[in-house]
Amino acid sequence: MTAQRFYVAIKLAQGCVTVPPAVAHHMAVLRLRVGDTVQLFNEHAAWCGVIESLDKQAVTVSLQEPVEGDCELPFQVTVVQSLIEPSKMDWVVEKAVELGIGKLIPVSASRSVTRLDNDRAAKRMAHWQGIAIAASEQCGRNRLMQIASPVNLAHAIKQASGKLLLLHPVGGVPLQQWCKDHRPQAVTLWIGPEGGWSQEELKQIETAGAQRVTFGPRVLRTESAAAAIAAALQALWVKN
Repeated sequence: MTAQRFYVAIKLAQGCVTVPPAVAHHMAVLRLRVGDTVQLFNEHAAWCGVIESLDKQAVTVSLQEPVEGDCELPFQVTVVQSLIEPSKMDWVVEKAVELGIGKLIPVSASRSVTRLDNDRAAKRMAHWQGIAIAASEQCGRNRLMQIASPVNLAHAIKQASGKLLLLHPVGGVPLQQWCKDHRPQAVTLWIGPEGGWSQEELKQIETAGAQRVTFGPRVLRTESAAAAIAAALQALWVKN
């Protein structure tokens, strides 16, 4: 049985460590016991260990051996995702982590149904971070996906990196053909809101150098687009 994984923002090295209270509570909720094997990880290291003591407030783990290996993509994928309805945005964050996306930039588009003031944005950021941690624990990633603060389109363009790919059902190059013509490299995927990008927004994104790409004859929902394209990029570019 695979050891339960927990993200901890503490230094990991051989010996005994006390996990943060929130993680201790999570372990207790999962009914883990003294003697159970767990894996603790963060962006710097991952270790297998055995629970030495456990209650809801304090858990001590004896770290015994480092976990080798890295399941990150060999190229960086950034997603500029238009703000959408909260439960759908949660799904986007979770699946982005599972599919190896390195950075998510929420952007307020003219047709976005969700608007966030500073206070609400801070709360959503904390919520998304929790989802990203849980998804990383589940899928095996050690590096947390970076989630940027929600920005407007102009600021999103400044944060984009690599080749810019604008997913659009009209006038684009098929993604499969684009991948054949380009080596694996950093890309930024631009995903519009439920009502699509406005003409002015499309002009701004394409003026920044974005290439329109299409993905089959069907129009994807905004919440599934990034996951579909990220999965396709891996299938086309990653040799297992």
